[in-house]
Parts: sequence; C-alpha cells; structure tokens
Amino acid sequence: MKSIEDWTRELAEANNAPKHKPGVSVTWEMLEYAGEVSVDVLGRVTARCQGCGDWTEVDCDPHQFDAAYHYCNKGGPSPCCP
Repeated sequence: MKSIEDWTRELAEANNAPKHKPGVSVTWEMLEYAGEVSVDVLGRVTARCQGCGDWTEVDCDPHQFDAAYHYCNKGGPSPCCP
C-alpha cells in the first residue's frame, strides 16, 4: 500500500510533466504544405489575415505561428487586430 507521501509526490510529478514530448520541429515548408502559409523564392513568409483576408508577412518563428491567430497590423480606422 502506498503512503500518502508517495501519492502526493506522484501526483505532483504527473502535474508538472510536460504535456507533449518534443518531436519533429515545425518548419515553414511544413506549414506551406499544409496550406497555412506561403513562402516566396526569397524566403519571405506570408499568411492570410483572419480579419481582412489579405496575405500579410509573418514575423515569428515557425513553431510560434498559429494561422487562427494571424492578423495584419495595417492600422487605420478599423485595424484587423482583435
């Protein structure tokens, strides 16, 4: 039978464990193949803005990018940023 100390230690370890193990690192080419971004011949990456639908430049690393949260920052009276 486990002691209360063993139970609490195991629960703490389970709660602090990483949710997913590092695996394949995401690249712009993978995201382009998935249809989330477009990469031109110069290596510039663009994605569709969720606000206006225009293709705008992406300024983050591939592992940080999420197409559902990509907004352009055109500014003006009604900027696309939520």
